[in-house]
Amino acid sequence: MSTFMLQVVSHTPAWVWVLFVALLVLGYLQSKPRTVSATRLFALPVAMLGFSLYGIWSALGLDAVACIAWVAAVLLAMAANSRLRRPAGVSYSAADRRYLMPGSWFPLGLMMAIFCTRYAVSASLAIVPSLREVPLFAGAVGLMYGLLSGILLARARHAASSGKQL
Repeated sequence: MSTFMLQVVSHTPAWVWVLFVALLVLGYLQSKPRTVSATRLFALPVAMLGFSLYGIWSALGLDAVACIAWVAAVLLAMAANSRLRRPAGVSYSAADRRYLMPGSWFPLGLMMAIFCTRYAVSASLAIVPSLREVPLFAGAVGLMYGLLSGILLARARHAASSGKQL
């Protein structure tokens, strides 16, 4: 690892690594089949939407370009998943009012992508603070956050609407 990268990593606050490990654990749990309520089904996607919006706000403030790109990307993810119909194999128990979700590593990948995006944005702005003033940078940040968290929301929405009765 280069000296530059070591400096970036060494200046990362400890809470960031705690969050990283927590997301790894949460992603691992998503890899196993599980039963969840509707509330739990939407908890992770809503949390990741909030995390991504907070990422925009903390890095760029209420930047219009970033916010518009975020909304457009969330809508794009929702529209794309209406055709992809993921996740597949969800079942619903009306008696328990719970969903049986198949295990998947995909949510872990999305959470890590959101985390890495946030890390890269924060590190980039620490190194080159003037990036805050670049509309293309703001748009790219909003697009990445919106697309990644929007995919999680789209998957939860599809699971809730497509669960086969048990």
